[in-house]
Amino acid sequence: MFSSIVLPDDWQRRVLARIVRQDETARIIGERERVKEKLRRLGQAFVDGLFDEIEYHRQKNSLEWELESLLIPEVDAAREAGRLLADMPRLWVGATLQERHRLLTTILDGVYIDMKDKKSIVSVKAKPAFHAVLGVVGSAGEALDDSSAFAVFSSSWSASVSTHSVGMLRLK
Repeated sequence: MFSSIVLPDDWQRRVLARIVRQDETARIIGERERVKEKLRRLGQAFVDGLFDEIEYHRQKNSLEWELESLLIPEVDAAREAGRLLADMPRLWVGATLQERHRLLTTILDGVYIDMKDKKSIVSVKAKPAFHAVLGVVGSAGEALDDSSAFAVFSSSWSASVSTHSVGMLRLK
């Protein structure tokens, strides 16, 4: 299953669209550019002698804090998740059992097992950072529309989850 994951070329754009509205992203990007320009002008004003060192550092620290606060954490987490998933086929093939366990616990919150009938995995639940990425990727590039639950049937991704006699296995 993990060795067959293929991300589409435009996965980052599709993930970003799923996480935040594009106008909010544009607003944050514009605000970041405004703060960077203020930092540049502040540095120039300091060089020109308009501020003493204490005032310069006070204003610089304030602007740097503002810049750091202008992030979309879900986007950064999704980008990292996508990078890991894009590299998953290579990592999985060369991984030991312990390393595979570590990879799975990085990606998955849980594994749902049919304990009554088939005694097999019927679905997996991805960690939040992976929801948007897994919502746009499937086995061999098959796109999905549902990012909240991911089911595994015959080594391919499906957007539906069976709840018939399903037990939950938490990964730790």
